[in-house]
Amino acid sequence: MATTPTLLSLPLEIRHQIYSYLLPTAVNINIVRDDMDGPLRTSLFRVCRDVFHEAFDYYYSTYTFLLDLTDPAYAPNRFVKGTKDVLKYLRRVQTLQLAIADAFPLGADPCALSEYAREQFDWFLTTLREANENHEGLWLRKLIVLDHCEISASKEITPKAVERGEKRRDVFVPRLEPFKSRIRDIRIESRALSQDRRFDPVRYIMIGIMTRQHSYADESTNDSVTASVWDTVVGVSHMKSSRFPS
Repeated sequence: MATTPTLLSLPLEIRHQIYSYLLPTAVNINIVRDDMDGPLRTSLFRVCRDVFHEAFDYYYSTYTFLLDLTDPAYAPNRFVKGTKDVLKYLRRVQTLQLAIADAFPLGADPCALSEYAREQFDWFLTTLREANENHEGLWLRKLIVLDHCEISASKEITPKAVERGEKRRDVFVPRLEPFKSRIRDIRIESRALSQDRRFDPVRYIMIGIMTRQHSYADESTNDSVTASVWDTVVGVSHMKSSRFPS
């Protein structure tokens, strides 16, 4: 007599495909401003203990998460429990985008990182190390540093922007060098402001992840919101781990 197959009797690849249909389709989930645990409150995580742990691992190992440190108003290290909250998630995620930007006061050198940008980047490295102090294996599969280095929204990449990005990446590289043995793939991207793009807030409502960065319209409306987009890449530096090759 044939037995009825259960979810856990299916091959792991098929279970992962099922999880991908049941979890939100969002990309670059913001650790600071989004509801990181929102998807964990769905019915998928109430099936049983085994499914919870498997789906939990799938969620944090498959999705790309964003730690946005560009706005001093949301900098985690400036809140009482900010560092503690970030620590919890840095222990889980495997693919992380780290956004860095200058804030006033700026230095005399237009190519240098501001004091705020250096403070935030060094805080991140310290927090990452603290999150993994007892972990001997791989800390992250991939780290993408997004340096918002050029604020002039131009359609052309100027030599000045390229030079500025290169000099700023030269600041990041030596700071990241000690982490090469713990992060498989490190990519530093110099980004320029390309445009202000309008987003549909209904999309965020549908996936259940509402960011606190903007004041969204009422759920019953289709009013969109505006946000700066830094998707023009003016330069890249790449660092690979010798200890954990791809």
